[in-house]
Amino acid sequence: MAESIIGLSEPFFIKVLKLLETEAPDTGQLNKLQQQLTTDIQAIQQTVNSGTAGISAGEWETIKRVLVYWADEVLTRHIRDWDDFTLEQEYFGEQNRAWKFYVEGEEAVATASSEVAELFYLALVLGFEGDIQDAFRDELRKDLPGGHQDAASARRHWASQLQRRIRTEAQSDIQGEPLTGNVDPLGSSTLWKSSLAAFLIALLFFVIVFCWNARGPEDPTKATEEQSSSEETIEQHQPEPLWTSRTPTEFQWATMADPYSGQDQS
Repeated sequence: MAESIIGLSEPFFIKVLKLLETEAPDTGQLNKLQQQLTTDIQAIQQTVNSGTAGISAGEWETIKRVLVYWADEVLTRHIRDWDDFTLEQEYFGEQNRAWKFYVEGEEAVATASSEVAELFYLALVLGFEGDIQDAFRDELRKDLPGGHQDAASARRHWASQLQRRIRTEAQSDIQGEPLTGNVDPLGSSTLWKSSLAAFLIALLFFVIVFCWNARGPEDPTKATEEQSSSEETIEQHQPEPLWTSRTPTEFQWATMADPYSGQDQS
């Protein structure tokens, strides 16, 4: 089974999020950090190139840009000198993520799978802001999403468009395609046998219910004792809480509040 785009990208997201929870490294360590993150992206690319992920070369280029742009955005805010070590400079020889993120999204999401839209949405939720005004007004030569004038509202509207793109394909997958082919209706013999089977099942259910009621009410004292014993057993075998079996970052990943959820659905 092919691994999803989000599944491939998740370890990279988590690694960078963990970096944000630690003290910013010294400038002398940034070259090593850049190499580590580059290695992580190359590992994803090897999986894509192997064909097991079912991702086209064009989709991979979009995925790589999203990961690079997002990582540089959040690391630049966290690490003072990261601007001199950006992944974008390493991979693409430029520093244009602020507007290219949105231009790439506008060009890719319309024709790519909903998982690509989900990846852009995830990058927004996890802190990418960039410059949506420059992207739409100067590069795409069109109004900001939703006709908004401020960047924050435009980002929310753009995020809501991504949400709709994700939901639309998800609903199509659930509905599936109509059945096709030549299927004959049940013959009279088959229909009679099916009806008889349904009747026997209903009769068996009636007998079980009747016998159960014939037992009479249970001793309330005994029921209370059994309930108490059951509760004690449950308390002794409670499973480990979710958050004790994960690192703080992984738990935040699973429960992170979505700042764009339910916003600006116009």
